[in-house]
Amino acid sequence: MTISLGIYMGVLYLRGRRSPRMVAAIHFLTGAGGFEAMFLLLRGAPDPAWGSLIGNGKLAGLMLAMALLSGIGMSLLTQARPAALGPALLAHAVVGGGAFAMLLTWAVMVSF
Repeated sequence: MTISLGIYMGVLYLRGRRSPRMVAAIHFLTGAGGFEAMFLLLRGAPDPAWGSLIGNGKLAGLMLAMALLSGIGMSLLTQARPAALGPALLAHAVVGGGAFAMLLTWAVMVSF
C-alpha cells in the first residue's frame, strides 16, 4: 500500500499537481508501520520456521530506515527550497524501491 500511494503521489507530481496531505500522511504512516514490522523481524521471528532476518533483510531494513528519514527530510527541505523537490523525490523513490526489492528477495529466500 505504501508503494502504491508513493507511485500515486509521484504521478501527481509529474502532472504538476500537489498530492493531498491526507494521502501523504497515510503514505508516511504505512511506511512507518512497515519499518516497525521490519524492526521486529530484525530482533528475531517469533516462529523459528520463519527464520530471522538475514542477508538482504538487514540491508532492506537499513534502506527502509533511510527511505523513511529521506521522506521526512524531503518534506522539511522543500518548504524552504522548492526547487530541491525533484532530486529529493528521486532519492526517496530509489531508496524506498530498493528496500522493497530487497525485502521481496528476502521473503522469497525464506519461503523456500
